[in-house]
Amino acid sequence: MWTDAKIKGLPVPEKSPKRYFEGSADPQLKGFGIRVMPKTGARRFFVAFTSPTTGKRRTMPLGEYPGVSLADARQRCREARDAVNAGRDPLEDLEAERERTRAEQREAEQRGDMDALGALYVHHLEMQGKHRGADEVRSIWARDVSPVVGKKPARDVTPDDVADILARVLERARARGRTGETMANRVRSYLRAAFKVGRRAARDPALRSFAPRFDLETNPVGEIEKATKRELPRNRNLSPDEVRAVWFGLSEPYTRTRTFVRRGREVTQTQTFAAEPVVSDAVRWMLATGQRVEEVLGMRWDEIDRSERLWVMPAERRKNRAHNLSREPHLVPLTDWHLELLDEIAEHRVDDSPWLFASPRNPQQALPPNTLSQGIRRFCDRTGLERFQPRDLRRTWKTLAGRAGIDLEIRNRIQGHAMADVGSRHYDRYDYLTEKRAAMERWAAWLQRSLAGEAPGAVVVSMGAA
Repeated sequence: MWTDAKIKGLPVPEKSPKRYFEGSADPQLKGFGIRVMPKTGARRFFVAFTSPTTGKRRTMPLGEYPGVSLADARQRCREARDAVNAGRDPLEDLEAERERTRAEQREAEQRGDMDALGALYVHHLEMQGKHRGADEVRSIWARDVSPVVGKKPARDVTPDDVADILARVLERARARGRTGETMANRVRSYLRAAFKVGRRAARDPALRSFAPRFDLETNPVGEIEKATKRELPRNRNLSPDEVRAVWFGLSEPYTRTRTFVRRGREVTQTQTFAAEPVVSDAVRWMLATGQRVEEVLGMRWDEIDRSERLWVMPAERRKNRAHNLSREPHLVPLTDWHLELLDEIAEHRVDDSPWLFASPRNPQQALPPNTLSQGIRRFCDRTGLERFQPRDLRRTWKTLAGRAGIDLEIRNRIQGHAMADVGSRHYDRYDYLTEKRAAMERWAAWLQRSLAGEAPGAVVVSMGAA
């Protein structure tokens, strides 16, 4: 009988592998042996047998020593002998098991896991031109969905899995002193929509060729309650004083003091940081034009027509693509003051970047929304200004432009809001550029006076103004 010492003591052949048989009297260990490889001395267990299905001599590997112990190798030999005694070829059994595993893997891949469902939903949003939503779904999937159920077949996801994902969102937020309820509701909404798209993908010609098989029978998100029943719409908008503080303060260098212990002594360290100009530039441009965050961050230099004093936003970049039936670009009139702002922004241009607001890390990419949000949040925290989000700047423009006396309808047209009435959607092709120019001149003058600390008055600019 072999022992570990005897196996280790088997001589290593010089040229070709050599087989050694244990020669046990146990009929269940008949043909049990070990092959010793030349040079490396690797020892590999095997069992030799006569196939009951073909009548040919065959050798079945049982594993390499010492990764497979002597006891385990003997047990595998006995199992192989049981198969032979039952009239089966253990190698054929092994191959059949491997094929079943491969078939299950292929079926799982064809059925589609949660990461595939997320990719399908992102593709669906991008087909609709909802690029901001697609980016948010990518971020949510990477941060909260994939770590929990990314490789799990979508059809096997349960309401408990969904609850685990939402609990992850809430726990992270509460660790930062927030409720996280709004974000949890948003994640829940995206998950529910993704399952809805996955269920109809096989019947949707636009998605059928792109989507794997999901075989979804139910939507597990439907059984999960919202984190909060009623979400109040945001109403944060900046006052003229706050606008002035942000306009001038974001570009200023700032100091940060921290106290820590080093080698048993308390040390106070003060550091001065240079402000990131691209964050200040982007915020100023939003306040100057009133456009959406994603439209501003995706702005390219070739969209500026200085001779016509226009920002020509391509139709495919507009949020209201579904209502933009004529596929028209959005024309944002620019004043002399806006052109001066563009000259200041151009001073920060790096490596001929095509983006007005380029990423500091990679000028060939647009500034990520998270970088902008982080810069604003840090500014508010160090100055004591009430926190606001980048999208609140658009509401600020709408509110202060009204205070400046600009009529609501023309404010809506400057901001590119979808006009939902039948006449506007299907028949009215007038660009209102003259009226928008007059209003933007009014806004530029009002904002400059406000930034100078004056209290500008308001004269209403209506749709009939020249």
